[in-house]
Order: sequence, then C-alpha cells, then structure tokens
Amino acid sequence: MRWDFTTVLGILAGVVVLLLALLAGGNLAGYIDVPSFLLVVTGSPFIVLARFRMRDSIQAMKDLKRIVQTVVPDPFQLIADIASMAEQARKGGLLALESAAVSDLFLQRGVDFIVDGHDAESVRQLLQKELMTRHSRHFRSVQVFRSWGDVAPAVGMIGTLVGLVAMLANLDDPSAIGPGMAIALLTTLYGALIAQFIALPIADKLEQVVQQEKRLRYMMIDGLQGIQNGVNPRLLTTQLQSYMEDQHG
Repeated sequence: MRWDFTTVLGILAGVVVLLLALLAGGNLAGYIDVPSFLLVVTGSPFIVLARFRMRDSIQAMKDLKRIVQTVVPDPFQLIADIASMAEQARKGGLLALESAAVSDLFLQRGVDFIVDGHDAESVRQLLQKELMTRHSRHFRSVQVFRSWGDVAPAVGMIGTLVGLVAMLANLDDPSAIGPGMAIALLTTLYGALIAQFIALPIADKLEQVVQQEKRLRYMMIDGLQGIQNGVNPRLLTTQLQSYMEDQHG
C-alpha cells in the first residue's frame, strides 16, 4: 500500500490561492452568501444521487480513499514475483506453484486456478471476467464525481437565474440592483468552484488509479499465461516490462 497526497495538496493549495486572491481584491465577506452556498452544496449532490443507484453513490464515497491510498501493488515487485513463479514452475511443474508466496489476491486467484488444473484459456477468461466486473464498479465511481462536476455549475446557473428574476422584480429600487446581481452571480461562482476544485480533480485521479489497476491486472493475466505456456522467465520478464513504459519516473 502506497500513499499519494498530490490531489489533496493540489486542492488545498488551490483553495489557499483563491482565498488570498479574494482577500487582495477586497472584502471576503462580500463573496459569502449562505442561501446560495446551500443551494449548490446540497442541491447538486442530490441531483447526482438521482442519476445513479444508491450502491454506486456509496461505492463512490468508499473509493474516495483511493485518491490518497494506492492499493495497486508495486508493478516492479509483481514482475519479479511472476518471474520467480515461472522459474519455480519450470523446475517443479505447475503444481509447485501451490507453495508460491503471492501478495496480491488477484494474482493468487490466478495461481489457484492453475494449480487446480484449469487450462490457460479458461484461466484467462475467468480472470478477465473478474477484472471487468471490478473495473466497471470502480469506473462508476469516476462517473459519479464527474457527474457532480457537471451538475454543480448547472445548479449554480439555476440559482443565478432565480436571483435575477427576484432582482428584476424589484427594479423600482435601484439601490438593490447591485447587491442583488452580486448575490445572483455567487451561485454560479460556487458551482464552478465545486466542479474545478473538488469534483473534477477527484474524478481525474480516480480514473488514473482505475486505469492503472486494470493495466496491472492484464499484466498479471499475461504473466500467468506465460507461466502455463512454459515461457522462459527472462523472456517473460521482458514481455511484462512493456506494461511499465509509463511507470518510470
């Protein structure tokens, strides 16, 4: 398990810069309107909730930890483990893998299938089915947060239109036009901030994690198939390293 706080640090730094800019531009209190804030902050999540099943929304909340807590195994260690198992299988046969030390549960499941006597194609099909099911579940979490990034500015615009209607209804009082316009525009501001500072960064980070996990799972499947086909461990290592092109640095 590895930790990556870049998304959290980026969001916090962005908020700090925004606050400094607002303070430098005038009175911070002028950017605060509780009804507008509540409309966007509470209204947009409910609309997102209406777009997805409850279990998808709950899963999205659970997956929030994945933006800082990387559960994807170390790819370099995976390749070393697979190469070690390939060497073990060449010397003692596929049944020798029963005693292999495997840290990743997905890889361990594949080893169990091999030890149980499943052929290479069956192992690939079983693992690919599990992989796609898992990928679809976590990718829906990406869609939940990306949907929030779309909905929040739209709700902000709705709040702005409501505020403009209320303002235009009181045109007989010119002194209320300026403050009314400012309050009306704040809902759009809040919606844009939620989308750009919270929802979309989280969605992008989750998508990267999900895609990385999918790529490594396919690497494991190819490694297991290579073991079953008796591929030389050195050649197998070279083949699996093709999955590592975007891992360096």
